Amino acid sequence: MSDTILANVAAKTKSLEEQQLYAYTNFINYIINEEPFVHNILKDLKDGLVLIRLLRNLSGCDIPNSVENPLKDIEKIQNLSAVIQFAKDDGIKILSSAEEILAGDRKGILSFMYQILNKYRLGNCPVKMAHFAKWIKSSLKINNADFDLKKELSEGVLLAKLLNYLQKDIIDLKSLGSNHLENIQKCIDIGYTKLRVPKLVKAENIVENTVDDYCLYFYLTFFIMKETHFEDNEMLKKIAQGLRERKVRARNQLKNRLERVLKKMIDQAKNAEKMYQSPDNTETPEEAKTLIGMISQLEIMYTNFEKTALPKGYIETNCDLTNDPMLKELKEWESKINITQEIVRKLISLMNQKKRMNVLTPRRVDPSKEEVKINSTSETGHLEKQSNNPKQEVDDTKKVISKNETESSLEKTQQESQKEAEQNKKIEELQNLLAEKEQEIQKIKIDFTNENNLHNVEKKEKEDEILTLKKNLEEIKKSYEEERESNDKQNKLQKEEIQSLKREIFILGESKGDEVKKMKELMEEKNEEITRLRNQCDVEIQSLKTEIETLKKESETKELEKKTKDEEVLKLKQELNTLRESLEIERQQKELTEKERNESLSTFKKLIEEKDTKLMENEQTINQLEDLILNIKKEYAELVMKFNDREMVCVENETDKRVLFNSLALSIKMVLPTTSKFDNTMLYNECTNQKVPIKNWNIWLVNRLTKK
Repeated sequence: MSDTILANVAAKTKSLEEQQLYAYTNFINYIINEEPFVHNILKDLKDGLVLIRLLRNLSGCDIPNSVENPLKDIEKIQNLSAVIQFAKDDGIKILSSAEEILAGDRKGILSFMYQILNKYRLGNCPVKMAHFAKWIKSSLKINNADFDLKKELSEGVLLAKLLNYLQKDIIDLKSLGSNHLENIQKCIDIGYTKLRVPKLVKAENIVENTVDDYCLYFYLTFFIMKETHFEDNEMLKKIAQGLRERKVRARNQLKNRLERVLKKMIDQAKNAEKMYQSPDNTETPEEAKTLIGMISQLEIMYTNFEKTALPKGYIETNCDLTNDPMLKELKEWESKINITQEIVRKLISLMNQKKRMNVLTPRRVDPSKEEVKINSTSETGHLEKQSNNPKQEVDDTKKVISKNETESSLEKTQQESQKEAEQNKKIEELQNLLAEKEQEIQKIKIDFTNENNLHNVEKKEKEDEILTLKKNLEEIKKSYEEERESNDKQNKLQKEEIQSLKREIFILGESKGDEVKKMKELMEEKNEEITRLRNQCDVEIQSLKTEIETLKKESETKELEKKTKDEEVLKLKQELNTLRESLEIERQQKELTEKERNESLSTFKKLIEEKDTKLMENEQTINQLEDLILNIKKEYAELVMKFNDREMVCVENETDKRVLFNSLALSIKMVLPTTSKFDNTMLYNECTNQKVPIKNWNIWLVNRLTKK
């Protein structure tokens, strides 16, 4: 019985996890509203980019310290750590780690997404199904005292009426047929296409009344967002007010962020204009020219962006993110600004690359050829003053030319030496720069190796922890197997003792006389009949047990199976009555013969009674051993559940405790056939008043629900 309960609980938790994965995937795709979408939530969140986009759209803020194109695991962990830190700074209680999300851990991702939705959809409010039921009853004017929201939703009519309440005649109630599954699927599709309500629940879960409570809460919050009046429902009013405030905050933060980006782009363009004051110069790069030409365009964009505001007469009542007019306009501006930002970023990167290339490659300056200028006027004056002797004239001219040549050669050598010195200085500066860069590269390599070493040490520690846990599990399994073997041996010994007792009784019966043999034969025949009846009863009891277990799973066939069981029991009673009548007739016929042998029969009956008492004692010991084995199995299952669900046991928050208690109570109610209806809140208050520890909640719930 305990094994079936544990199996049913495991199947229930698995179906709830699948529903949550489906809901969280569709919620992420609804919020990011652009490619790439999430297809497998356990794999698509590893690089952190999807979560960055999700939180950016929900909060309107940028996520700091994030990597745009993460390729290595270190960069992915950096993104995931930035997301977790941002969520913690926003007041969200995150229990998952970046390593769990990177590894695609199911429970870590489910815990993270639950905390995100609980913050941004429910505002961390302890909402219950009764609050939504109260709102729907007051909105649709339902006066049913026994109104069960999940049961009413399973037919599809209530969901259609709720859609028509939010938008008149959105669905024709006459078009709904007798197939509940098709009705609910139709309502979910119309809510998505016409009211922009994301598909967070599946139709088959609503029909089967197995929908997860929190998935249904998140789904119904999108219906609340369309509502403006809540009357005396303070919980839903608080949730709607929180959604409205978070929308206004996200809108303002998005506008401020886009304004900062525009101002930064204008400043970058103006800095390029200051750097290259003459854009017509050939030395200014083409990227700088285009960036300078974008200044006027960016300023016009900034002035137009400042004009974005809510339309006149807009009342802040509708808290739906998708229908907010200013948010729609800001999203359009965001796409435009992102495109221009990417262009500016590329231009600046190209400019910086060219600037570095100009610094690394020194300019080659050709030495200017200086012409030898001879002062013709001085030479002619000097020649006129000389005598008319031709030899003196020639000598004087030679001296003048030689002097001019020596002066020009000296000037050339001086200029060349200066240029060489400048080039040597530049080469030394470049060598120093290269040496500094080599040192920086070595530092980066050392840091990278240290990070790798730390990462490897952490990996080894985690692997050691996993190995120790595995060893502990193996030891527990071995101890359980040893106990089971010892119990099997004890059972065998007890069976052998029972057989030996039977042999002794048989020997005692043979020692009696022929008369005793005859009576023994008669008693053996009766015993055979009794054993045959017992076997039949045992077989029938086993069949009844199996039928009871199937009845627990199949509630629809309970009445038919009960009728068949009653008929079988009646037949068995009739057969037993007929057998008793036949035995009484035989007893009456043999009373005369048995009077003489009463003494021998009395002794024989005493032996049989002693045998029966011993058999009963042995059966009791066997039952006790079976109970011990069941208790050991329960303890082992609890140990495995504790090991697998450490986070579920270590619950600190009151809301998490209530969620855990509600899930346990619902799963046990699905298994146990309780005639009376128990409210989960009443059970939770009773359990907390009795100060029952969390590990014993399931046992307490089973005892409480089966208690008459």
